[in-house]
Amino acid sequence: MPAGQLRIAMVSAHSCPVGKLGAKDTGGMSVYIRELAHELGKQGHLVDVYTRAHDPRDNQIYK
Repeated sequence: MPAGQLRIAMVSAHSCPVGKLGAKDTGGMSVYIRELAHELGKQGHLVDVYTRAHDPRDNQIYK
């Protein structure tokens, strides 16, 4: 791991950060976690977001 790079684990217990906005249980906290994880990743950190299961028809997301 390069110097200064962090491994960060985030927990989204309320809802899935990639859920459709306006859907049940999806709102501001989901957007906040998704955007924070994205920005930390752009800075070179490794970010894992753990969340509850959402729609089983959705694919798992790995970036």
